[in-house]
Amino acid sequence: MLNNQTNDLSFLTKKINTLNKKGYEKLTNTEKNEYDYAIELQSYLSNNSAGSENLRTINIKNNAKEEWYLYLMKYWKATNKDLSIQSISKAGLYKFALQFFVETVVLNPSNATLDTASLKQKFKEEKKTIADRKMSYQLNRLEAMLSFVMMMEQRQAEFLPSQIIDQTIVTEPNPITADEIKINGTETDQNIDSKLGSAFEAYAKQWRIDKENNRKKLNQKKGKLNND
Repeated sequence: MLNNQTNDLSFLTKKINTLNKKGYEKLTNTEKNEYDYAIELQSYLSNNSAGSENLRTINIKNNAKEEWYLYLMKYWKATNKDLSIQSISKAGLYKFALQFFVETVVLNPSNATLDTASLKQKFKEEKKTIADRKMSYQLNRLEAMLSFVMMMEQRQAEFLPSQIIDQTIVTEPNPITADEIKINGTETDQNIDSKLGSAFEAYAKQWRIDKENNRKKLNQKKGKLNND
């Protein structure tokens, strides 16, 4: 138990240090959630020892649905090369499922901070081949690019209204214009260090956040709960 706890703390420390290097203020909202979760879990594990509690037997009475899941686990175990040669009891399968879930979800901030619907979707995406995942990524990025282009098209006027003073609309030069690109050099989203490239990356991140928030709002309207 002590070795497991030490390994878990080591993993969380690496995750925290990786995010720390970026700087908290530069993290995306998702990364901030992961960082905060990792800090809280690290503190919890440091201050609590599971071995200090008295162990006791837990009796589990299965219903038809749980028996069906257990049957599928037995089939998966029998066909899995790593487990098929091992003798695993019914209780052992429950222990394996518990351990697998904790290591895959609870101790992984990037998974633990997702609501159950997003977590299931992530696992579905990981089932896809590398080519399918690459295509899915490219399509999502293309959608974000099209949205970015639409935003720029909307802002292609030479001057934009900035404020109203004494019932008069005051305008200012559009920050994204053809003249600016000609003067400062051609910029594309492929030049990550360029103004346009960094603007697109920031826009794409916010677009994904807004898309996720909108999905959650739609789920709430439909009566679905999000585990935030």
